[in-house]
Amino acid sequence: MASPLIVKVHPLVLTMVDSYERRSKKGATKDQALGTLMGFYENDMYHAASRTTPSEQIVGWFFTVSDLSSHCEQFHNYFSQVVSSFSVRRDQPPIVLLTLDVNFTEGSKGNLPIGTFLRSECELQKQSHARVFQPLPVDIEGFLGENVALDLIMKGVYSNTPKDELPEDSTIGCRLNEIVDTAATLLQSDKRDNLIKNSLRDYTMISYLANLTNAQLALEDPIIKS
Repeated sequence: MASPLIVKVHPLVLTMVDSYERRSKKGATKDQALGTLMGFYENDMYHAASRTTPSEQIVGWFFTVSDLSSHCEQFHNYFSQVVSSFSVRRDQPPIVLLTLDVNFTEGSKGNLPIGTFLRSECELQKQSHARVFQPLPVDIEGFLGENVALDLIMKGVYSNTPKDELPEDSTIGCRLNEIVDTAATLLQSDKRDNLIKNSLRDYTMISYLANLTNAQLALEDPIIKS
């Protein structure tokens, strides 16, 4: 039986990619990240958010996988307890699992590889025999500027995806290795120092311009809204 629920997702969910990039490289799940979209300090973040928007609450958890695994059941039980401990409502909302394939391993036909699931009971003769994660339809909703930026990101992802048009050439890798070795070992110390200083200047200038742009936008935003 199909669920009447439709999950509306804001492009902000891409912050789970940051959790994936900052993940611990130890343990069996070193290539995965999971949690709520409130980051590592979700307890403090929730209490801060509850004071500003008390009507909102945690409704699920995310997992950076392309396919669901047997561990999802245990993780879902844990986050169900988390949502229950935070919630002030008598009727609990359904706990939604949001997945994102950060490696774009599946053919998503140019769409963001996001999936949403709702755990449901499989009953036989009014008795529960198993639990399954039922897929839900997803709508990605954002402002016009956010949707344009998301389209550009997706174009960049697929335009940079390697294609089997040219044969592999091991000499290219060897040449790149020689360049790195030369810069690290054979380059004169003064030239290496100048190279590092120039790179730091470039990064500093980029950071300065980015902060300046953010400050300018922050000043203009109230004026535009008024």
